Amino acid sequence: MRYIIIALMMFTWVAADKVSDTEYVLHPHKPVRSLSFSIEDSLGSKANAYQIIDKRLRKEITGKTLFSVGVELNLKIKFATFETVDCDVVIQPGIGAMLIKCERLTKLRKQNFFVEKDYRVIDGARYAYEFFANGERIETHLFNKTTTKKGVDYTIAVPRFTDKIKVSCGFYFQFFPATSRKINIYRIKDVDVRAYIRHLKSLEKRGGSYIINKVARFVRSHQSYLKKSEHVEELIDYLLSFDLSARSSFQLENILRQLEDF
Repeated sequence: MRYIIIALMMFTWVAADKVSDTEYVLHPHKPVRSLSFSIEDSLGSKANAYQIIDKRLRKEITGKTLFSVGVELNLKIKFATFETVDCDVVIQPGIGAMLIKCERLTKLRKQNFFVEKDYRVIDGARYAYEFFANGERIETHLFNKTTTKKGVDYTIAVPRFTDKIKVSCGFYFQFFPATSRKINIYRIKDVDVRAYIRHLKSLEKRGGSYIINKVARFVRSHQSYLKKSEHVEELIDYLLSFDLSARSSFQLENILRQLEDF
């Protein structure tokens, strides 16, 4: 019996050093520590983290989250003024929150945009402006919106070597070069066909004939922008899914002829 108890104690000791798939396991006989949100890089510079995420569990860590000494963590650390960093840490013995040390921090650069309103209404649906750099959406902690008498100013933070910034609103988008000057983003006209299909699906309760009528007008006024898209076939397949009246079917045939010419 003594050997069984010792074996169980040894098993508990080993398992407690690991983070489970759903929660952090604290060993009853080991000291615990939280993580400091003050991050130090390899040059000794410090910055406050906006958010710390356990990458394996996809779980946000707070200043109150406790870990047993010896636990290994794979972290994603986000900042308001520096680029996001990945960092592996092992919880060390000590008093108070543990300082996280990472590779050199890289300062983000700022880009300014202007628009008269911070949204567009399309077919009754309201869409806000979104910003993307290097294929990733700019998160809320990386942009600031200020409303003035003239309109809305956006200041966003992007990685230092960003060449182009994508601005989207609903199914419209446009790429702008990263520059030191303020950019007016009111007239973005390129069409994201997949986003346009999602928009049309939100209107389906109004009926297929309503959608076909909308698309007919849209295609006439946006031909040059639709020609740039690689996903026109998906729009055609979507339009063919409707059961239509004779009049709407004739209208659809005209739309398809225009789209197939692209």
